[in-house]
Amino acid sequence: KRYEEAIECLTEALDQFPDTELILNSISDTYLTIGDLESADVWARRAVECAPTSTASFNLFAYILYSEGLDREALDAVNRSLNLDRYALNQYILKFRIFCRNEAYEPAKEVLDTLVGIEGIGSCPDLEYCIGLYEECANDNNEEAKKHYKKAYENIDRVFCRGVKAEIAYCYMWFAMENMDLSLPENCSVIDEIAQKGLAENPTHYGILMTLADYYKDSDKNDKAMECYRTLEKKKNHNSEVDRRIGLLLYKDLIDDPHPALEYFLKAASKNPTPADWFYIGMCQYYLREYKEAEEAFLKLQEMAPDDVYMKGSALCTGFVNLYRYIAGTLGIETYPVEGYSKGPGYDIEYGRFATTFMGFPLLYFSHNSLMSTFKTSSLMIILLSYEER
Repeated sequence: KRYEEAIECLTEALDQFPDTELILNSISDTYLTIGDLESADVWARRAVECAPTSTASFNLFAYILYSEGLDREALDAVNRSLNLDRYALNQYILKFRIFCRNEAYEPAKEVLDTLVGIEGIGSCPDLEYCIGLYEECANDNNEEAKKHYKKAYENIDRVFCRGVKAEIAYCYMWFAMENMDLSLPENCSVIDEIAQKGLAENPTHYGILMTLADYYKDSDKNDKAMECYRTLEKKKNHNSEVDRRIGLLLYKDLIDDPHPALEYFLKAASKNPTPADWFYIGMCQYYLREYKEAEEAFLKLQEMAPDDVYMKGSALCTGFVNLYRYIAGTLGIETYPVEGYSKGPGYDIEYGRFATTFMGFPLLYFSHNSLMSTFKTSSLMIILLSYEER
C-alpha cells in the first residue's frame, strides 16, 4: 500500500485548500495507519483547531491520544466529542477502554451500563468486546471473558468502532492459543487467520505482532518472527522491547558474528535499560574479545541487581542459567537447567494483561556434592574475564 504517496498527494491538496478539515484528518489518519503516532498527533491537532465543533475531528484526535498512551488528554477529547454529540457510541467505548486501562473500574462500569442500556445496540461485537474486557480486567473472570471475546470475534466484520476490531482479534487470539495444540498445522492456520483479521485494521498492532512472533519462535519459524519484529521496528519511537527481541533472535548467531545482536541490545539499553540488556551486551562483547567493555557491561548488570531483582521483579533467570552452565562447562562440570513458577504474575503494560512468569535455576553437579547455585552472575563473569585477560 502506497501510504507515503497518499500523504504527499494530500499535502499538495492542502496547499490549494488550506485548513480543510477533511484533508487534515485524512493526513492524520494515514500517519496513524502506518504507526507514526507523533505525526498523526500533529495533524489531528491542526484539524481540531481548524474545526473546534467537529465530532469527526475530535473522535480521531481522541483515538490518536489513546494510542499514544496519553489517557488524560484522550479522556478530555472524548468528553469534548460527547458534548458535541452525546450519541457518539464509539466515544463511549473509547472512554470505557481508557478507564479499564487505568484500572478505574467503577467509572468503567458506569459507561458499560450506559452502553448496555442504549436502545438498539443489542449484542453488537463492540459491546461484547467491552463486556469481555470488563470480565477479564475487573472481575478476573477469564472464562466469562473468553465467551464474550468469542462472540465478538464471530461477528468481527460488524465492528463499528475504530481500533476495536484489532483488539477483538488480539484478545481472542491470545485466549485461543491457550487451548490449542499449536503443533497441528490446522491450528496454526487458525491463529494466522485471527491475527490477519486484526492486522488488516491495524498493521502495526503491538500485541498481535508480539504474540504472533512468540508463536512463530515456538514453532521454530524464526524468519517469520523476525518479520513481525521488523514491522514494529519501522514504527517511530517503537518500544525498546522490539529491539531487545530482535537482538535475541540475532543472538543465536553469536559465535559467527556478535555485532548485529550487540547493536540491538545497545539500542534497547539506550531507551529503557534492563538487566537483560547488560547481560547480553556483555556476552556479545565477550565473544568479540572486548573484555574491558564486557566487564563494564557486567558491572552495570551488577549495579541493577539485587535491587531490581527484589524490588522490581526484573530478574534474568534464563540468562543466569545459561551463563552458569557456560562457565561450568568451561570447567568440565556437568549442569542441568531447572524451571519452575515464579512468586507471582507480572503485568505487561504494552500487552495490557497479566502473564504468568517463570523462574529458572542452574543445578550444578560436583564430584563431592550437588547444590543450587546462588552466585551473582556479574561477579562470576568478571572472574572469568580476569582469567581470559591473563
